Amino acid sequence: MKKEDIKKLAENKNFISGIYNYCDRWCERCPFTSRCLNFEMSEEKFGDLENADITNEVFWQRLSETFQETLGMLKEMAAEKGIDLDAIELEDDDDFERRFDDPSVVHLITHMANSYISYGPQWAEAGTSPFRYFKDYATQGGINTPMIISGPNVNRRDEIHHGFTSVQDLAPTFYEVAGISYPAIFKEQQVYPLKGNSLLPFISDASSNIHPEEYVFALEHHGNAMLRKGKWKITNFIRPFELENFGLYDLSIDIGEQTDLREEEPDTYEALLREWVKFSEEIKLQTPPPFPNSE
Repeated sequence: MKKEDIKKLAENKNFISGIYNYCDRWCERCPFTSRCLNFEMSEEKFGDLENADITNEVFWQRLSETFQETLGMLKEMAAEKGIDLDAIELEDDDDFERRFDDPSVVHLITHMANSYISYGPQWAEAGTSPFRYFKDYATQGGINTPMIISGPNVNRRDEIHHGFTSVQDLAPTFYEVAGISYPAIFKEQQVYPLKGNSLLPFISDASSNIHPEEYVFALEHHGNAMLRKGKWKITNFIRPFELENFGLYDLSIDIGEQTDLREEEPDTYEALLREWVKFSEEIKLQTPPPFPNSE
């Protein structure tokens, strides 16, 4: 690729600045591919299968041409500022390679492009739309997920059910399937009572809901907290954790948790806060969580 072509592409404001000849990306997984100058250049230079084959001599020839053009452009830019790159003597730096093993100096784009599990907070939230936020948060975007139930004795067919269930409902289901009871005493010690409801009445079509309307579910994760009762939910993701930072949302009309109704529904809000206090006392919740870097 000629330097005139590179400069023309570089003038396109759609491309992210500062990553040309920088990103050690895996383009197919990178969320920034459409805005990457590197990718656009590689498509123009190596777009067909023959040129993209690293066992093909043509690939290395074209790659070398691009490097030569880039080096020439770099020297021209340096000369414009009165710098002679050929006259610079570089000392060996034993720490140079080790610097890039330090996650603190790895560019965010590079990290996400090489990761199977991380593609950045902006794309994470886009991936959970229309819900708010993403994994680790107690908002719907962080905890809401589909569940597929199929198999013998599942009498509900071709149905999408929007009712609430959680992982706490699995153990009661397994106990009922096995025909055994959850123990109240183990080794002369009282056992913490089993939470959740069995799914069997629902999937066998003996019941229309898994939980009654007044069922309360709550959780806390790394300072992110929520409590749900029927259509109402309080959510708190502000650190450090403070009780007054809970917001109130009506999930029946606001699954994105955008409209805080604590002022409009003070009685409901206070009732759910009392449920939260009861829950936090029951599980002996500590806030902030007792581990380093929790804030």
